[in-house]
Amino acid sequence: MTITKETRERIAKTLVGLDTFYLALGQFVAQFSETEALIQTVFWELAGIQSPTAQAVFSGVRTDDAMGKITRIADAQKWSLSAKNKKDFIFGQLKHINKLRNNILHYGAQLEGPDTWKVTNENFVHVPENISSEVISPQILQAARNDLDTIELLLIDLILINGPHEQAARDAIDEALKTSWQYKPPPQAGRRRKTRDRSPKRKHRPAS
Repeated sequence: MTITKETRERIAKTLVGLDTFYLALGQFVAQFSETEALIQTVFWELAGIQSPTAQAVFSGVRTDDAMGKITRIADAQKWSLSAKNKKDFIFGQLKHINKLRNNILHYGAQLEGPDTWKVTNENFVHVPENISSEVISPQILQAARNDLDTIELLLIDLILINGPHEQAARDAIDEALKTSWQYKPPPQAGRRRKTRDRSPKRKHRPAS
């Protein structure tokens, strides 16, 4: 069997694409691990619990749980509205990226085309309405990494929010707050709801 030049070029392009994707994936997962470790440190600091007690008590706290507990701390400590808004700004995007990371690691990614991979839970759900899918690429993973860089800077600011800042740090944080998030999660397909019949009902006169 003779392999044509076009076939060889297509195979080579696919292999190069595989290397590019897995490099981007590895960098993204490593970056997320750094962010995950940082949010733990931020949580411990805001809770006022020092090492090694913090590790002993909170060793099983994951990213979603840490965000929830920091939100409770903000309520208990009566953070200012601006501080709460900053927290919500950070956590809103971190939740999206955390879901992206979890879906990739739990469901895998299937090659769909050049620089195009599909992440889906369709092999793990029994109700079709619960199927979710997302198309990713090295560029999308890089965008998520860039957002994690911004998130890490803003997480540090949550600790320092009531203290003095070096001007260079303050400028970097203010600039980060102006940034638009680069990773855009796919729209969520909501479950279909049965529509109620809202047509006026004919009223019956009471029998006289």
